[in-house]
Amino acid sequence: MLRRLLKLLHFGSLPTSVEGTVFECGTSVPSDTTTGYETGCVFLHTDGSAGDATYINEGDSDSCDFNVIGTPEQQALSEMSDVGTLTYGSGKILVADGDSYEEVAVSGDATLASTGSLTIATGAVEDSMIEGLSDGQFIIGVDGTAANNAKVTMSGDATLANDGALTLADDCVGADEVDSAADITVGSLVVGEDVTNGIEVSGSDTTGLLLSGTFSGAAISGTGTFNSHFLQVAGSTDFGANKAIYIGAWGSEAEYEDDGGLFRIYGKAQSGGSTSAMIFTRTLTDSTSSVIGYQVYADSDASTPGPTNVEALNCFAMLNSGKYLAASASWMNGLKAGWFKVGAAADSVCNGNVAPIWVDNQVNCAVGGEEYGIIATTGGSRPDGFIGFETSSSGYNQLLYFDSTFNSGAGTCITTDSVPGTQDARIKVWYDGKQYYIPLYRE
Repeated sequence: MLRRLLKLLHFGSLPTSVEGTVFECGTSVPSDTTTGYETGCVFLHTDGSAGDATYINEGDSDSCDFNVIGTPEQQALSEMSDVGTLTYGSGKILVADGDSYEEVAVSGDATLASTGSLTIATGAVEDSMIEGLSDGQFIIGVDGTAANNAKVTMSGDATLANDGALTLADDCVGADEVDSAADITVGSLVVGEDVTNGIEVSGSDTTGLLLSGTFSGAAISGTGTFNSHFLQVAGSTDFGANKAIYIGAWGSEAEYEDDGGLFRIYGKAQSGGSTSAMIFTRTLTDSTSSVIGYQVYADSDASTPGPTNVEALNCFAMLNSGKYLAASASWMNGLKAGWFKVGAAADSVCNGNVAPIWVDNQVNCAVGGEEYGIIATTGGSRPDGFIGFETSSSGYNQLLYFDSTFNSGAGTCITTDSVPGTQDARIKVWYDGKQYYIPLYRE
């Protein structure tokens, strides 16, 4: 009789091992753990409604577990372990996060309709910026103006997560991929953990790296240990009439406040047996171009009241309290605020004038204080002499050498006569409020 009924219902034959119920209907769904229902038993809920009409036993004959059979969309939602705990707000979407799901709000001028369509308010994003948006592109704001929004292409090993996080693969940029400038497109910026240089800018743009705006800290800051140089400009670079580092311009100087400055360097020499320069420059010429190794120009453009001091160069060599300077028999060593030296090899040719120091006084206005070619002051121990001369060479031909311009009118030298063996001139010396003369005798 049972086999005849199954055939009329177009069901296959039941296995001989099946003893429990495989099909049933009623107004109440069997409670979980109830016995007597085979796995896969179908229960028609005659008192149910949409989404509550058909159930299937996912348990076994010893302990049933009837669950509703819904549409594919309903089934997908039923598999979301935490979807039932979410309270959806207006404009929110459901985003997978590993094995669970989370709500993400659509904020700003964008709204998400129940039909799934995304609407962007007028002016929020320029229409031309979103039309024809290619795969992997996204929109980025430039200056807050919709018309200036730009398309950016996401490529390579970079991925953009649903929370807006940008992830770069470990091997996205490697040292072997930026071995030469040819590997980098114009205006590109390479920043990476494994690359030789921390920041490398390459190309033919007008400006390789431009920093503008107001910085609360340092525009560029470097800390740590560098195996090579923190900032390097390749020696083979030909700047032409341009500058490697250019700050301000003549007549449009970069401004800074008191105790500030365009360059402020604090260096500390490490232990060692040689002398190192904190700032070292070399200016080489192999043509007819004249060179100046280091040029400093300080001038005042202030009206009354102006500054009380304008110095082009200020040099100090100090011994701090209780500190030490080792003894040395060479005048190359010692405590010196400045060392000025000229030199030429024996087979060189020098047709110009030579002077380790040139003092040129060109002040043409009235001077309220005293005016000198050279001023020397002391404030500590008494020096052995105003000028000292020690050398292993042949010495000087003259102690003092004056040309005719040294004595002009009522100048330093006053000519009396020209008879050999008698006083020919005298040098004026002012000492302690009185005028003295040092006589000069002609051979």
